[in-house]
Amino acid sequence: WERELKNSSHNYTVISMGAQGLALVHDKQKYEAGKRFWEIIALDTLLKEKWTREISVDNRYNFIGHDFRDGFVYFLFRYGETDSGDLKVLKMGDGNEGVEVHAYDPQLAIRLSHFNIIENKAILAGYISSEPAILLFDIDSDQGKIVPGLFVKNTQLLDVRVNTNNTFNIVLSESPS
Repeated sequence: WERELKNSSHNYTVISMGAQGLALVHDKQKYEAGKRFWEIIALDTLLKEKWTREISVDNRYNFIGHDFRDGFVYFLFRYGETDSGDLKVLKMGDGNEGVEVHAYDPQLAIRLSHFNIIENKAILAGYISSEPAILLFDIDSDQGKIVPGLFVKNTQLLDVRVNTNNTFNIVLSESPS
């Protein structure tokens, strides 16, 4: 698969869709009525184009994460340049299905480092101040909650791993005080 890019073009973000191929996300640098347009291209495992779609998001939101789970591609956008901006999770399936948009305002400043999906819940992991934290955002109900027990000083969040049985593991590293 090839596409000629201009010098001013933004790079593509590549999202693995496993046996279904790849999704490519590209900022089109096109704005209209306060919206920024993004191009999503799905390629099969032979790198043949399956479909192309365009989505628009308020231009004050920045693309900060993505995941693929259960046949859907998820995109995470955050309002503004701060850790306290509200979030939008976009859920997109194959073909001509619509794009679901889910809004979440965590009401706290969290510096995000991980974004994963499990059973229609977004795992949003990162740091509140300098302590690790995990928020679970239920996409069906647009409700969020903090996973308790993680606010530990001198601890680093290394990874969030999603398991095939719809559970997840958190890998932390404790440093001497």
